[in-house]
Amino acid sequence: MQEIHKLKRFILKNISEITDLKIIHQIITVLRLKENNEIIGLYENKHFLLKLKEISKNLIKLETIKELEENNELNFYLKVYIPLLKNDKTEFILQKCTELGVKEFQPVLFERNIKQNINYTRWQKIIEEAVEQSERSFIPIISQAIHCQDIKIQQDETAIILLERIHPRLTPSPERGTQFFVSPLSGGWGSEISIISGPEGGFTEKEKEILLKNFKPMSLGSRVLRAETAMIAGVSILGFYLS
Repeated sequence: MQEIHKLKRFILKNISEITDLKIIHQIITVLRLKENNEIIGLYENKHFLLKLKEISKNLIKLETIKELEENNELNFYLKVYIPLLKNDKTEFILQKCTELGVKEFQPVLFERNIKQNINYTRWQKIIEEAVEQSERSFIPIISQAIHCQDIKIQQDETAIILLERIHPRLTPSPERGTQFFVSPLSGGWGSEISIISGPEGGFTEKEKEILLKNFKPMSLGSRVLRAETAMIAGVSILGFYLS
């Protein structure tokens, strides 16, 4: 039996057989695995150690050896309200935030968004590859895009907005630990934490006014960060301090 951490991981729709031709191609042609070799399959948010029992060009039959006791998830539900950025920057956010533990992506349309069609199929593929790479047991959800003014915060949701040049007491400090985050948020934390940052042109004043009615401001310091940098940094800080 190979060491578990060295085994290739796949998101599967079935743990008794593989019919997805892309996965079969990767197993046979790319990885050159043989019968009785082992893989790890993610199925219904659980990891299983699986043995390749029968291999053909169109079908691989599997044998379950055992369920793996793995939990690589954050201990809270983290949601990202994601802006649409130009080129592949939105996809970069999807990839890195998936690796960092985000459980839901909510695309948001702002006035200064780059106009583009959302390729949900491609986004899903990027997310699933990041899940496999980071050994997560949860595949993040992608919701349908909404306009900024249509965001509705749930009662148990603590919503945070990343803003530049705001009061220094909201600037991250390792010495303060989680108290830094809790202190500016009245009522403590909800069971779901969400975070939003603006598009490359920033929020309009109208958008900022709307969002600040429900979102609590947080600063990442005195520097003005790129949109993708701000989101990834914000997610990293929340994951580190609140886990």
